[in-house]
Amino acid sequence: LEDSNSTETKNFIEKQNLISSELLNKGENREKIEKVLKEYSKYEKMSVPYVKKGEYYYSYYQTGTEERMSLVRQKDIKSAEVEYYFDLNEKSEKESKEISLNTFKFSKFGKYFAYLMVYNGSDFGNIYVADLETPEVIIDTIENVGHTAIIWTVDEKGFFYSRYSNMKRTGGTANEEGIETSKQGDRQFYYHVVGTSADDDILIHTVKRPHDFDLTLTYDGNYLLLTEFNIDYYKVQGKIIKLNDLLKKKGDGKLFVNEKPVFKVLPREFDYDLHFLLNIDSVFYFKTTTESPRSKIVSYDFNSDATHYTEVIPEDAEGYQLKEVDSSDDFIVLNYIKDMKDSFRFFTLPDFKQFYPKNSLSIKGEVLSTNLIRETNEFFFKTSNTLFPWANFVINLNEKENVSQLLIREAKLTGHDSSEYEMLQVKYKSRDGTLIPLTISKRKDVPLDGNNPVYLYGYGGFNVALPDSFNVTALTFMKHYRGIYATAHIRGGAELGQSWYEAGRLDKKENCFDDFEGAAAYLIEEKYTNKEKIAIAGGSNGGLLTLACANRRPDLFKVVISAVPVTDLLRFHKFSCGAGWICDYGSSEVKEQFEYQIRWSPLHNIKKKDIPHPATIVLTGDHDDRVVPAHS
Repeated sequence: LEDSNSTETKNFIEKQNLISSELLNKGENREKIEKVLKEYSKYEKMSVPYVKKGEYYYSYYQTGTEERMSLVRQKDIKSAEVEYYFDLNEKSEKESKEISLNTFKFSKFGKYFAYLMVYNGSDFGNIYVADLETPEVIIDTIENVGHTAIIWTVDEKGFFYSRYSNMKRTGGTANEEGIETSKQGDRQFYYHVVGTSADDDILIHTVKRPHDFDLTLTYDGNYLLLTEFNIDYYKVQGKIIKLNDLLKKKGDGKLFVNEKPVFKVLPREFDYDLHFLLNIDSVFYFKTTTESPRSKIVSYDFNSDATHYTEVIPEDAEGYQLKEVDSSDDFIVLNYIKDMKDSFRFFTLPDFKQFYPKNSLSIKGEVLSTNLIRETNEFFFKTSNTLFPWANFVINLNEKENVSQLLIREAKLTGHDSSEYEMLQVKYKSRDGTLIPLTISKRKDVPLDGNNPVYLYGYGGFNVALPDSFNVTALTFMKHYRGIYATAHIRGGAELGQSWYEAGRLDKKENCFDDFEGAAAYLIEEKYTNKEKIAIAGGSNGGLLTLACANRRPDLFKVVISAVPVTDLLRFHKFSCGAGWICDYGSSEVKEQFEYQIRWSPLHNIKKKDIPHPATIVLTGDHDDRVVPAHS
């Protein structure tokens, strides 16, 4: 079954799906549910602007009837009209395949548009280069690329990108027809010169497994920052080099790599998080959780011989966690969160002097994304929660103390009145007494009589916070089934800082399962529901969570919905990007880690019990090359 394309596997899947389809088709309300879900999905979606080039702001956009988001642009961000710049719906229909824009980047002065196109749900595809005003006319193609940024040099002559050493350089995208499940090779980064063949791309650096790296070019174009980390345990080491000390020119003008480049190694290794923010000349600023679980900002001068960092903005003393940072040449904005509520703090640059808005900035819902447009000092942010789809706002930082937030666009959902619902944020005790945040959404007229159906969602991994954002599944469940939708913000995630993540990985992974089971127990105890009416759901790491909990406590749940789960904890690291998950799960090749993995690995803990296993559905995608279908 680890070979997705074998005849035996295809026959197995076909037989499994016959069983599933026969059962699911018996659902009395299936057609009604499908109709309602489609109807509720008919609202427009739009990101905050990602960038401004010339007169235009560029954003992702989707009407209520389109299947996928396209890249659009506007001269006036308050206008209801958008101009389609790169229409993915039209392109998918024309090429008769599912197409997604994985990432894109305009060159600094707006001459070129480079983008990574992926197919059929894969993480791998091709990078294409075009002139900004003619995106449909391809200049260059780089095949078989995935998990990469596109980083233009300031002169607009080329860009950096990364690839894996075992992915063939040419010959079509491997994943257009099938799925790439082989273990990823060493990470390499290249420089591509516009107008030349990908075969001539310049290999800049290779990082051997189990290490990986992130690459950043400073906005002024003078420095390259290489952040290397061990994917097993996330010890991070930063290195900086001047770009002109790395890429040299021959007499004929062709570029070559300095064979003995001298990177300046930053003073110490960091635990997990070293995030470059900006540089002011030779001084670099970073966000880090090292010795500050809720994050702080430090600086380092490239031209100094200092053996330490300078603390610029310390970890907040009142429990606020530094969530995101955006900056321009003139301002830096810090997004903090405490008790699941967001707030902003504003500073001028280069002095890092905080200023306080005279007008109240009331944030409705949770902040999902932010972006500060460097050219205009406009700070955009997007909010949502389980009761309303989304709203986009802008703050003009040039007004400093007189800033105010302006609503520029929000979703309109026909037939939905959010005032009929309520969203509660509570805390409950896990097995070891730790207080776990739980978000509960329901109709106001639903009584707490212990007899309501509950849809309990969780993730708890990889330092990722689970947002309380809107989804039509939750709305349908609450509106038509008088159901209660709950999200457990368990350990292993990023909701309460680095220590929250550390408490849910490796030998502490079972805390995640205790926390999730504790959420179900709380909902029963507080008369929201009973164990006969609890469905649990999760995807990827959350799929592992639901299956592990169902194995441990089959008496506590009635239904399990597991999407693209990691189920084989003894072999996951042998496929695609699985080795990158050792930081959370450990490796079966290390005796101590095998011993805790085998206790909860879903595949190895399906046992015949006196208590029936909950009704379970496992979902996967045939082109998922991240959590490969073999797990499911």
